[in-house]
Amino acid sequence: MGWGRKRTGRFAKWCHKKFNGTLTLREDGFLRSVGLGIDGSPSFSIVEDTVGIYYDATVPSDLENILNTYDFSANIVLMETANKAMALIRKHRISKYNNTPDIAEDYFENNGQMRILIIAQTSGDESLRYGMTDQFSTNTMIKAAIEENPKAEIYLKIHPDVLSGKKRSDIDTAIARKSCIIIDQNVNPLSLLEYFDAVYTKTSQMGFEALLLGKKCVCFGMPFYAGWGLTDDRVICIRRNRKLQVEEVFAAAYILYTRYYNPYQKRPSNIIDTIDEIIRQRSIQLNRPTQDENHRVLVIGDSHIRVFEHWIFRVFFPKTNFKVVYVPGASVSGIHNINSLSGAYTTFNIALEEGGYDEIVVTLGEVDAAYAIWIRLAKGNMSLETIFDDIVSKYQHFILSLMEYAPTTVISAPLQTIADCQKCSDEISRVRSTIDIGVEDRNTFTLEFNSRIKSFCNDQKISFLDMDSTALGKDKLVKRWLINPNNKCDHHYWRWIYALIIMWKIKIGKFIK
Repeated sequence: MGWGRKRTGRFAKWCHKKFNGTLTLREDGFLRSVGLGIDGSPSFSIVEDTVGIYYDATVPSDLENILNTYDFSANIVLMETANKAMALIRKHRISKYNNTPDIAEDYFENNGQMRILIIAQTSGDESLRYGMTDQFSTNTMIKAAIEENPKAEIYLKIHPDVLSGKKRSDIDTAIARKSCIIIDQNVNPLSLLEYFDAVYTKTSQMGFEALLLGKKCVCFGMPFYAGWGLTDDRVICIRRNRKLQVEEVFAAAYILYTRYYNPYQKRPSNIIDTIDEIIRQRSIQLNRPTQDENHRVLVIGDSHIRVFEHWIFRVFFPKTNFKVVYVPGASVSGIHNINSLSGAYTTFNIALEEGGYDEIVVTLGEVDAAYAIWIRLAKGNMSLETIFDDIVSKYQHFILSLMEYAPTTVISAPLQTIADCQKCSDEISRVRSTIDIGVEDRNTFTLEFNSRIKSFCNDQKISFLDMDSTALGKDKLVKRWLINPNNKCDHHYWRWIYALIIMWKIKIGKFIK
C-alpha cells in the first residue's frame, strides 16, 4: 500500500512487483477537508485503487474501469444519492477544500461580456505529470483560450496552495498578466465558477466542478472526467470509449470510488453526511477568530542538520517549530536507494508523508564529497566527472521532490574540517582515512558541488543558503573559528558558531517567524 504516484506509491509498486501480493494505492478524495491538507486539516475522504490511480491517465485505474463498465441505470438508489449530493454541492458551494469565503458579488463588472477562466495548478502536481499534458505548454493553453474566445474577458485563477505560499504555480504569472486578468484572491471555487461561461484547464478538479454547474470545460490533459463526452478534449485516451452523463461520472468518482470518514465525529461516513459535516465545520471555522499558530519547518539531512537542535533557534524563533530528522551518513549517492545502508530513503519519506509543513530545510552532500565519490571512483566503472554529474543530478531531483511538499531551503554542504595530519580513531574518520585524497581536494569538490546546486536553485527559484563564503579561508581550508576546539576530529562545524551563522543568515528569510 502506498500513496498514489508519490514515493511511497512507487515503493509499494516495486514491492508488489518483487514480492507479489496485492497492491493498493491511496489518494485524497474529491471532498477532502474544510481547510487545506497541507495545513493539516483532517480528511473526510480517501480513494483506494488496486489497478492504478485516478489521475494517471497513462494506464487504467479502478475509477476508469467503473466508468467504462458500470450499469448506472440499474442502480436507482446510487443515482438518487448522486443527484442529492450534487444539489447540495451546488447550493452550499462545496469543493475539495472549504476554508475560503465566496467571491464578492461586485468583483466582476456587469458588462455583459463572456468570461473565460484558465485554471492554474501547482508546479509538480502529480496529475500534470501523469495526466497526458506533455504536448501542451501552459502558454499554449492561454493562447488557445484567447484565440478561441476573441470577444471574451480572459481570467486566470491561481491555486490556493500557491496563494498560501506553500507551493509554486505551474504558470508564470508575470507572463500571464500580459494577456490575462489574474485572480489572486483565495475564494470559494464554485462561487467563482458561477461567473464564468467556460474554463480551460489541464487536469484540475475545478474543471469537473465547472461541469457540475453546467459550464463548458476545455481539457488540455486527461483528468478523470475527460474522455466521456462531457468535455472539449485536446488529447485522446482510446481506453475511454463510452458516453456518460455528469451525474454518472460523479456517482462513480465521488461515491463508488471513494471511502468516507467523519474526523470530527470519529465514525465511518458517507457522502451526504460528509457534506453536512463540512457545512457545519466551515461555518464554525470561518467565524472563528484567527489565532497565531506555530510555523512548522521540517529539517532533514545528514548529521550536520542537527545544528537546528541548538537552543538558539528556540530562543530567537519562538514561533517556529523545527522538526529535525537526520540520518547519520546520509548521502546524495544513496538518497534514491531503498537499500541504502543509511536508511535515509525510508526515514525521510516517513517524515515527508506526515505533511502539514510550512517549509522544508535540507542539507546533504558532505558525505559524498568527503569519501563516497572516491569510493565509487575506486571501483573503476565510472570517471570522476560521471560520478560527480550523477550525484548533482540526484540531488536536484531530490530537491524538486521536496518542493512537492512545501517550499524548500537548501543549505550548502559543509566543507571538510579535519586536517590531513590529524589522527582520529572514530569510525567515520577510519572510513575517510581509507581514501587517499587531501582536505583541499575534497573541499574543491564540495565547493563545485555547492556551486552547481546553488545555480540550479537560482534557476528554479528555490532558496539557497550559501555557507561557503563564510566558512572558507584564503588557504582553501575551513576557517579556524568554525572548527571545534575541543575535538579536532569532529567533522561538523563547531555547532554553536554554525548555529549563530545560520540564524543570522536566515533571520531575514521568509520561513522564520
